[in-house]
Amino acid sequence: MKIEELRKRVELFKTKFANNKLDQFSDQEIKHAILDINECLIDLIKFRKKNDYHYEESELCDYTAEFRNSLVTNLSSYTEEEWIVLQNSFLKLTTVLGNTFRDRFLTNAIIKSLEKLENGLGSKPPSEKIISFILKLLSLPYYASYSIHQKDAQAVRQFLIKYGYDEPFQFYDTTIDDRLNKIIDSIKNNRNLFNKTFILFASAFDSKPSDKFKREVSGLIQQIGEETYLNVARQLLMVCAESDPVRKDEDGFIIRGFLGDTEIFLQGLIWSLVSYPDENTIKSITNIAEKAYVRIRVDEYESCIHAQRLGNICINVLGEMCTKDSLLGLTKLRLNIKHKAALKNINKNLEAGAKKHNISIEEIEESVFPDFDLVEGKKQIKFEDYTLRIDLTSGKIIQQWFKPDGSTMKSVPSIVKNDESLSSRLKIIKKEAKEIQKYYGIKKQMIDNQIILKRSIDYLVFKKEYEDHGLVSTITKKLIWVFTKGGHSQEAIYIDGYWESKAGERLNPDNEVKVMFWHPIYVDANNVLEWREKMIELEWKQPIKQAFREVYLLTDAEQTTRTYSNRMAAHILKQHQFSTLAKLRGWSYSLIGSYDDGISNVICSKELKKHKIRAEFWIDELNMEDAYNDSGIWLYVTTDQVKFTDEKGASIPLETIPKIVFSEVMRDIDLFVGVTSVGNDPEWLDKNGERQNTTAYWREYSFGDLTQIAKTRKEILQKLLPRLTKLKGKSSIDGRFLIVEGKLRTYKIHIGSGNILMNPNDEYLCIVPARSDKKIEKVFVPFEGDRGLSIVLSKAFLLVEDNKIKDSTIISQISIT
Repeated sequence: MKIEELRKRVELFKTKFANNKLDQFSDQEIKHAILDINECLIDLIKFRKKNDYHYEESELCDYTAEFRNSLVTNLSSYTEEEWIVLQNSFLKLTTVLGNTFRDRFLTNAIIKSLEKLENGLGSKPPSEKIISFILKLLSLPYYASYSIHQKDAQAVRQFLIKYGYDEPFQFYDTTIDDRLNKIIDSIKNNRNLFNKTFILFASAFDSKPSDKFKREVSGLIQQIGEETYLNVARQLLMVCAESDPVRKDEDGFIIRGFLGDTEIFLQGLIWSLVSYPDENTIKSITNIAEKAYVRIRVDEYESCIHAQRLGNICINVLGEMCTKDSLLGLTKLRLNIKHKAALKNINKNLEAGAKKHNISIEEIEESVFPDFDLVEGKKQIKFEDYTLRIDLTSGKIIQQWFKPDGSTMKSVPSIVKNDESLSSRLKIIKKEAKEIQKYYGIKKQMIDNQIILKRSIDYLVFKKEYEDHGLVSTITKKLIWVFTKGGHSQEAIYIDGYWESKAGERLNPDNEVKVMFWHPIYVDANNVLEWREKMIELEWKQPIKQAFREVYLLTDAEQTTRTYSNRMAAHILKQHQFSTLAKLRGWSYSLIGSYDDGISNVICSKELKKHKIRAEFWIDELNMEDAYNDSGIWLYVTTDQVKFTDEKGASIPLETIPKIVFSEVMRDIDLFVGVTSVGNDPEWLDKNGERQNTTAYWREYSFGDLTQIAKTRKEILQKLLPRLTKLKGKSSIDGRFLIVEGKLRTYKIHIGSGNILMNPNDEYLCIVPARSDKKIEKVFVPFEGDRGLSIVLSKAFLLVEDNKIKDSTIISQISIT
């Protein structure tokens, strides 16, 4: 049969049964027409499939289905016999259709026909024949599951519930069906009430529960009995919380752990528990939310969030519970989820909860931070007679094995390798070790980000969450803290189990003491220098740059411009690197694309809610030929002014900004420039002439004036050089440069960019730094995290023995012709 013939059949029906002529036909005639049109639709879909879903046939299929649905709508009622005949006709359609286009061609017709069946029943209950037929329908593959797209199947189930019939609830298409169904099958009492409740959950398609849903679920729970219901609900929730978020089948295709039927069901289940915020329920909802936001790679090019809507519902339910335990759950999510919209939702719920309980978000974060059973950064795990010691040192995990006699081992004991149970346990420990290192970095960043808040912490809280905390103590005890009581303050560090001042005086803080992070902006220059000398003397590597922290004060130029600063303007940054670093430091930024042609004054911002200030760093696109990635995002951007605005968006005079706010904001921006500027790229000039218009900027940044961060680096180098045997007598500092006397040449390493000039004619030397240098890792530096300093020292160590260099690309540059 050709498409023209099928089209003629449809048009004949359309002409005969036009809306203005329906009154001329009896219900019986219309019902026969509906069956005939359905047969026509079956032929159309078969034809459509053969022709690879051609647009013309697709349009005709839609047209035919809509016409059939309109006829069903116009009917007054169906008898039971007529309805069974219609459903058998629909079942023929499902064999050709499957689930692919059910919403377009079948769902509405089934739902409308149910309404007409109820009209036909009137006040009478359905017969056993129709109930048996419906139960048989629900056992068929088309009706079997509870997916968000199968609203027709839900409507059929609701019909049964309305007339008091017990249709067993089962899961059909998820990775954890067996475990869930086993719990459901174990229900002995109130099975019908549980089925009604579960079917309601499986119909929870919306992003928020309706008032009707809440009333019906609450009523069913009361009929079942809260204790009985919660016992089953918590078991189901726990199975989902413990399941893997993503699995692969035997062919390597991704199976999404609780999508499909289970995701919709879970939404309803979680909504039902909002009034029952016990510790285990909150823990399960938190785990499900975290898994829901796992980003999975669908194929080589595409990735997506596993179950974003389910994750949002979990967050909102935890926020609505608003207990301290649920706020702790939200805080855990805040630490582990990176999704921008999710974080915004978490913060909104956290702020509301913190306000209700009269505590700060920072206090909640501190109380929930994991310690991994560490004691001062260490713990031991027994494996039969052998022991594995985990040691967190300067943010790195050191693992050491010990024999039964206490002597050390270089490798994993063979008994652990060969025993399946011990080997599995070791895998868990190794995974935990990575988590410890990750959370060390998170806590460092949290403390650093809170400096601007000028927080004052009760000593009791400080002792529990900082001083005695198994993980956090490794950071705390390498920092300077200010202890205040009765208006008297003392600065101290932790030495040999006690808090001591610079002069060695021991402190005995009590419950009345407040503790605050020491910052150089609050003290005079001599105090800062004394603490810097103390760090050098003790050879302390501070986890956060503190004693040597940069301070930024208003310049004359900024006092003139009043409401904005140009100190960080006119730099060229690598956009993706800048975006990542900005977000890590708590700033908001959206990447600029080449499709946004001409955009300027894009703002990278940081909300300082405690101060009611918004810091703004203005960014412009840099339109260079082909300087964008496959997604059309510019690779480079340029910087403009820095300004501060109030809650209404009005500019704030710089002189009125709190010193700590101005200094820390400018330090962040200096860091952005110092790390992501193209001036740090030693290969920038070797671009085949593609970026000659930026060469002047590259040279100016690479060898120009030092930034504040680079000035601090210079001060540290001045203190370190006399201690470095390899460089002693062969290096010196001259203005912006570290001068290194090699065997073949003399080199000038710029202390800011790390780029190199060679004497006698300031010829440029390109050396691409390695990702890490074990020689430099052994050199004492008084704080963690300055890769720029490591690069400068690494190049100095290499060039002081330039006669031993084996890299041909470097040899060709330093050879004197």
